[in-house]
Amino acid sequence: MRRGLAGLDALILFIALMLVASVVGLAIMSTHSALVNRGKAVESEKSKEIQRPILVESLRGIDTDNDDRLNELIFAVHLRGGDKAISFNTTVILVNTKALN
Repeated sequence: MRRGLAGLDALILFIALMLVASVVGLAIMSTHSALVNRGKAVESEKSKEIQRPILVESLRGIDTDNDDRLNELIFAVHLRGGDKAISFNTTVILVNTKALN
């Protein structure tokens, strides 16, 4: 009789451990799913904020005082549909002179 009760106790303990393991596994999978969905939402939101590169239609440099230096740089750009306006008020243009020679 005691031997049967010991086996029954072991079976109950085993079933309890399996239930706990399944609840923990379900919680981990639920958390993983929620984090994946949140990551996708953040990625989608960030990609909407990042603008695509502008398209340069034309570029012209003007030397107004004949000192072999450009005094004016005129360029026409084209934004793609849905892009926000760009302000060039504080734009810095870097020129690689080695590429020009």
